[in-house]
Amino acid sequence: MVWLNLMRNQARWRLLPGFNFSARPPDIPKGDVMANHFTPEELAKDLGMDARELIAFCLRESIPIYKGKVDRSLLTAVMRSKGLAVPAPQPAAC
Repeated sequence: MVWLNLMRNQARWRLLPGFNFSARPPDIPKGDVMANHFTPEELAKDLGMDARELIAFCLRESIPIYKGKVDRSLLTAVMRSKGLAVPAPQPAAC
């Protein structure tokens, strides 16, 4: 029943002029989108901690690890709410 209601709502939304589920927000140019999901090893390296510590933190704080990747924005939001220092992401070396 929930699935049917969801499909009905999506059908209603599709009737709105200019609505597109797959469209990117208009204020983000196509080339400027950065990845937001990283492996625990990549995030641990950026944050200066061990990958096992990062995984334990995610499990303790109920941050999902989906298909081996962690949402960086969710992780940093939780870390800030806990009062932990979050280093700024380093630009990639070319």
